[in-house]
Amino acid sequence: MSTLKVDTIEDLSAGTSVDATYVVNGTAKVWVNLKGTDTFGVTGSVNLTSATDNSAGDYTLTIASDMADVTYTITTGITHDSANDLHDFCPAPQRLTGSYDHETATGAGTKGDQGFVGSVVMGTLA
Repeated sequence: MSTLKVDTIEDLSAGTSVDATYVVNGTAKVWVNLKGTDTFGVTGSVNLTSATDNSAGDYTLTIASDMADVTYTITTGITHDSANDLHDFCPAPQRLTGSYDHETATGAGTKGDQGFVGSVVMGTLA
């Protein structure tokens, strides 16, 4: 195995450079796109080992390369469901260095599946 150590990365065609710490610290560490309805499954992902359909609107996502701690940030998104007024969130108690829960539910707390369920994790890898 080899190690590449650099301070700056430069684009050959545009001559634009970026500090290497931005690439390491400023990029998504995990992203996932789930199909929550019909046949559950991952339709695309990075740094994800598995996704589990726990129940309607409740998914556990297992991270391949763990996060350094649980202070990472998660951005989520789902298809708009005006009929059920569903919202999505990642509850803090279910956020671990190696996995997190992504839930979709109404404002009243009734969980429900969505066709598109996505999330992006930003933070430091272990």
